Amino acid sequence: MKVVAFKKAAFAVYASVALVFSQVGVAADQAVAAEAAAASFKDVKSNHWAAKEIATAVETGYVDGFPDGTFKPEADVTRAEFIKMLSVAVGLEVPESTPGSKWYAPYVQAATEAGVVSKGQFNDGQLVKSITRAEMAQLAVRASNPAFRGTELNDNGAMHAAVRAGFIKGVGNGELEPQGLSTRAQSVAIVNRVLKSLAGEKLDVDKAALNMAELALMKTNIKVVMPEFFGKDGHVIWDPNNLTIESADGLYKGEVLELVAIDLDDPKDPNRNRFGKLVWAVNGTNVYEVDKYKNAYLLIAVTKLIYNKDTEKYGNRPPEFSIVGVGGGSEDTIKGKLDSIAPLGKVVGKDKYERVPGFIIPKKGLKTNGSFTLRIEVPNAPGVKNVYKDLVTPQVPTEFK
Repeated sequence: MKVVAFKKAAFAVYASVALVFSQVGVAADQAVAAEAAAASFKDVKSNHWAAKEIATAVETGYVDGFPDGTFKPEADVTRAEFIKMLSVAVGLEVPESTPGSKWYAPYVQAATEAGVVSKGQFNDGQLVKSITRAEMAQLAVRASNPAFRGTELNDNGAMHAAVRAGFIKGVGNGELEPQGLSTRAQSVAIVNRVLKSLAGEKLDVDKAALNMAELALMKTNIKVVMPEFFGKDGHVIWDPNNLTIESADGLYKGEVLELVAIDLDDPKDPNRNRFGKLVWAVNGTNVYEVDKYKNAYLLIAVTKLIYNKDTEKYGNRPPEFSIVGVGGGSEDTIKGKLDSIAPLGKVVGKDKYERVPGFIIPKKGLKTNGSFTLRIEVPNAPGVKNVYKDLVTPQVPTEFK
């Protein structure tokens, strides 16, 4: 019995191994075929970054090369060309062309009827011109998600949805370039990602690009960069349209343009060097360089003074930014051991610093009241009633360990 059991087990293992090698062989054959298909274009070398993407696109049948044997991977793509690619790739029902109509008319009609293209989104003159990255994002998101079909998406909303879905990658370190143009190689890569998404495949997301897309759409990236503070509580509501503050008498008005979170443990954080050389200190003593610290975040408010009609009552500067409900100014922090929040400054000369509306926040050791509040305030003169607005109040642990 033992011998039989062993034989069965051995056979099962052999069959499993054979299946694995069979699958590997199929995958290898497909990769070779893809490379061969790409190599059939005289301007697409086997080591081109998009060689496999191009081959997949041609094999799928939604794009072709040119009669001269080229693919022109670096050529710009027109709106009409991309609409055709996407319509064919996702299987939209394309009507027969009518005599005298433009070659792209059936594809635009199909995409419009399906809600992938908004009615009147492009006229004939625009269709034959290069498509922007934001427009490509709009079409890709609508094609992949029925919830977006027929909806209006502005550039920021489209880029954010496309980056989050894994369709769009950043240019450089997270740069979005929504008005930038796309090449034929880039366009087929995006269409291929849409098809993978429709097939249920989970796509890689460009973390730096998502950081910047969130900042562009929501005017803050706190949920992406600081998830343990802002991302786990589904009830944390951030309103990007509620970032202005005004004095009760209407003589002062200011706003927050952006609230920027930076992860000091991430050397590729796209905002890491945005604000220059920064320091932190408590009570104006013992200044410490931010660059020497890790395991911490920076949270910086980019603020603006809209108007101040009474400089005696109100400081002639943008709104103040504060964090309420967290520990600050501990003895250890004063000595340079960061276990509480501390205000930031910018180096503007030797031993000279300029105030920055922000804080350094440790990831561990920070004590709270079980919640904390991000707040903006009107910079009042002494004796003037304080005016403030709370932006968000997440529920958090009483201590971050």
